[in-house]
Amino acid sequence: YHALSDDRSQVNAARFYTLTIDLSDGRLDDGDVVFTGVTTLRGRDGQPFAEGSVDPEGIALKSGPGTLFPGTLYIASEGATAAGIPPFVSTFALDGREQAALTLPAKFLPDAGRTQGVRNNQAFESLTLTPDGRHLFTANENALVQDGPEATLDAGSPVRIVTFDTASGKPVAEYLYRTHPIAMAP
Repeated sequence: YHALSDDRSQVNAARFYTLTIDLSDGRLDDGDVVFTGVTTLRGRDGQPFAEGSVDPEGIALKSGPGTLFPGTLYIASEGATAAGIPPFVSTFALDGREQAALTLPAKFLPDAGRTQGVRNNQAFESLTLTPDGRHLFTANENALVQDGPEATLDAGSPVRIVTFDTASGKPVAEYLYRTHPIAMAP
């Protein structure tokens, strides 16, 4: 298994962990999760991501036929829109090096006036692949600026689920989903 650290390279370099999980007895007990490795995430230049330049949130592994690169990891970053750093969904090799960015629809990218795009710390929080590995899904965490106000205790928020074709790295479908109001105050 691979698990992504939600560290913006502030404590250590952005990274993912490799681990084993023993469920052979049908239960998850103490000692069943064993960390076997840690891999630093590195940009296409081969260097670790600078502090605050990435906010890793979602990870999915694709291997087998039709894979852009053998053992491709997809990683989503919320970016840091308050600092002008856009979100991304990219492919990474198992050695942690970024391979290629998927094409994000322009509506997700914040503009200079902050009149469109994802909100700070409310971008791509999730990733999952279809069982055949042909499609990757992600969703923003709250309404895009142009889609309306953020979710509150009284009202939900429209979020967008985006489907990517993993062979081309391009979006092929998008679904608008209205969330319920926030269940309880933080």
